Amino acid sequence: MAASSFIEVGFTQTGLGIKLSYGIAEWSGGNLIFAALIVWACLWFWAVPVLGLVAYIIVSIFAAPALVKMECPFEVSHFFIYFTTIFVYVTPPVAPAAIVAAKIGKTDYWPTAIEIMKVSAAAFITPLAFLYIPLMVLVPVNVAVESVKLIAFIVAILTVQVSFVGFT
Repeated sequence: MAASSFIEVGFTQTGLGIKLSYGIAEWSGGNLIFAALIVWACLWFWAVPVLGLVAYIIVSIFAAPALVKMECPFEVSHFFIYFTTIFVYVTPPVAPAAIVAAKIGKTDYWPTAIEIMKVSAAAFITPLAFLYIPLMVLVPVNVAVESVKLIAFIVAILTVQVSFVGFT
């Protein structure tokens, strides 16, 4: 955790955080979904070698301002970053959750990692839904329109889970 303080100071004092924030906005071409995928890649890059909380702190320094610049609410951008950071633990090649589950189940790592990815497929889609359905994070919006989006998202998540796993 102390090392993240040094990294944070490095990002803020050198201006690297501002450059990366501008880079995300520029590389995505103003498209929110592309910006979210770039942030997702940054989170995966930082969360593999360090703890999730440290990765969240590091990436939120430059990713949250980029998402806010694209008219994503402040709370939603941070919730997207944090929720995505949590599920980095189930994505290979490291996937510490798969390592623990494989040891407990006395099985091989890769089949366990693949099954964990299938079970958590809906969790990989959910952070993207935060960006387009702010009602999920209780940001005040047009409740009638957002409720329809939320119901459609719930149906989509159930469909994804049933298709990957075979049951809910």
